[in-house]
Amino acid sequence: GIVSRGTVLALRLAGHIQAQTGVRPPCLAVDVYGGVDAVPRSLDGAEEADVTQRTVVLVDDVINSGWTVQRAMTLIWRRGRPAAVKLAVLIDRGHRAVPIRPNYVGRNIPTARNERVQVKLALAGDDVHSSDRVVMYSMVEMIGERQAQ
Repeated sequence: GIVSRGTVLALRLAGHIQAQTGVRPPCLAVDVYGGVDAVPRSLDGAEEADVTQRTVVLVDDVINSGWTVQRAMTLIWRRGRPAAVKLAVLIDRGHRAVPIRPNYVGRNIPTARNERVQVKLALAGDDVHSSDRVVMYSMVEMIGERQAQ
């Protein structure tokens, strides 16, 4: 999962997979803003998860331009050469700058370039259904509100 909300979603997906199959897939956190030396780190206590010749499912909350996903893929490939990298996103809002297309999409939300989409997720132990939400807002409206104050 891409830090930060992508990791929460990845852990939730791993939990659902474990509940259905009895097998928990390893989860890694990919910090795309961790600098040049950033490498994916384990979220489930494993010393190191080997990605070589495995299918990796990269999880993120919102995809827009695709630059974050491209950086995350670069970090994964530094760790090893996977057989395939699939992309799962909760929200796809379009506006790609790089040729990346998610394999799994929760919801497509067409937006204007000045609009933003933010995913708010419940923490572990909270009532997930009542606390999770997606918020869409306009950057133009926010700037106008600041100037009016």
